[in-house]
Amino acid sequence: MTQPVRESKPGSRLAPGGKKTAEPAPKGKAKTAAAGKASADGRRRKLGLAAAEELQATRGLLRETGEAVLVRLDAELAAMASYLRGEELEGERPRLPSPRTLAAMVNACRALKVKPKKGRVKDLARIEALLKALSAMMPPEA
Repeated sequence: MTQPVRESKPGSRLAPGGKKTAEPAPKGKAKTAAAGKASADGRRRKLGLAAAEELQATRGLLRETGEAVLVRLDAELAAMASYLRGEELEGERPRLPSPRTLAAMVNACRALKVKPKKGRVKDLARIEALLKALSAMMPPEA
């Protein structure tokens, strides 16, 4: 069985079996192409290093921002718990919300569904939403 003759594009030739092979580039063009590739590779390396440095800096921002969020939420929760225990007022009884409101606060805390081991941002958002809801239930002077 004879294979059909294929037409080839300029700059390429058919090898046995009908596969295309590139013709060698003229000597002047080979040096220019290699130099262009080397400069592109150098630029790519420099940009890669710059991107890595920026990512490293972003890691620091992440730690700083995450720590600030945790400190803020923790402080707000601690202050609310302290007020409800009566630790905020020396010698005075705290003005607590109604028993119905306090029961709603307990239920809201118990209903919180988070998976801390997964480290999800939405879990932090749920805790922040809970804190906002609990704050709304507290008396104004709290």
